[in-house]
Amino acid sequence: MRLEPPRPHDGGLDDGDDRQWFDGALVPTPEAMVVAVRGEVDISTVPRLNELLAEALDKSSTVVVDLTNLDFLDSSGIAALVRAQERASTELAALVLRSPNRAVRRVLSISGVDQVMVIDGDVPDDDRPAG
Repeated sequence: MRLEPPRPHDGGLDDGDDRQWFDGALVPTPEAMVVAVRGEVDISTVPRLNELLAEALDKSSTVVVDLTNLDFLDSSGIAALVRAQERASTELAALVLRSPNRAVRRVLSISGVDQVMVIDGDVPDDDRPAG
């Protein structure tokens, strides 16, 4: 029996598949442990994000969460990032959010996370208005 990975949600009203799609990996660099994430972070996928953040903080005093390919972030994802920031602060570590797209940046702004966490990087070019 071959298991198929969950497919990305296409935004339709009802595609018969309620599974959310999320993937993440730790990428060590000389400067930091990068947590590269993609897909959607919500209540069903946040346990994996929590695991990645905890493992990254276990391995490095500088953690960069690369949000470039993150499509969606709900309040459970925000809570995970805030908990990771609190742990980083307690351990005198640095946690940086890198390159959120416009939608994710808006959630970070509305929630006030952008006032308490370091966000590095511009909105990717494909999300900028033409001009």
